[in-house]
Amino acid sequence: MGNKLVVVELFAGIGGFSRGIEEAYKELTGSTEGLEFWANDIDPYACSIYRYNFVRRNKPDGVEDEGERGERGGDKAGHGIELPDGGSDGRNDNQNPKIPRATLCEGDLQAIDPADVPTADVITFGFPCQDVSVSGKRAGLEGGTRSGLLSEAARVLRAKKPKYFIAENVPGLFSVNDGRDFYAAIRMFTDAGYDCQWQVLDTRQFLPQNRKRIIFIGHRIGDCRPEVFPIGEATADDTEEIQAGE
Repeated sequence: MGNKLVVVELFAGIGGFSRGIEEAYKELTGSTEGLEFWANDIDPYACSIYRYNFVRRNKPDGVEDEGERGERGGDKAGHGIELPDGGSDGRNDNQNPKIPRATLCEGDLQAIDPADVPTADVITFGFPCQDVSVSGKRAGLEGGTRSGLLSEAARVLRAKKPKYFIAENVPGLFSVNDGRDFYAAIRMFTDAGYDCQWQVLDTRQFLPQNRKRIIFIGHRIGDCRPEVFPIGEATADDTEEIQAGE
């Protein structure tokens, strides 16, 4: 892992991948020194939470950016969201310098030039599930307006070529459009230059909750490709691996 790990989180929401990677990095290295995040999301409410949890704690007491002042004041930038005071939680630059650096780019991923995305060791993304979920209309990657944004994540992968990517989505991706969309997603990954393996994980293996998700791990073609899965309880139907070109 070295002395530095740069993580780009697309469709970041409130920062689930960022939080998980931070905790894992801390467990492996004993600190979070050298860990950096760059995140993007379009939802202003989710961005407000991400900004509070990851960006504000990097600033000295009393320093706020324009967006944070908007959040506190309830204007257009903050959409009336009330955030707690960040000056007393022990997670700012004055009190604890050994915390991850974090940058949030709020806006539409489709409008972002990959040149503006930092070079990363790993890119994570939980792309929108609305068009593939069994709870939705199942329009699919091409027929809908949300889940097809996976192609934007693939665009960034092709441009930045991180060593790894981690992605997740609902198991409904297996069956939408008779399974064609699942293999279209795999093709996007392989066309971007990645071998891919995946497993269906259920949060009940780790938390008091029952929620299944497909977790994808991609390794850059030509690099070491360790076998990551299976993790925990798994059957042959839950895991699979595809190398580019298969």
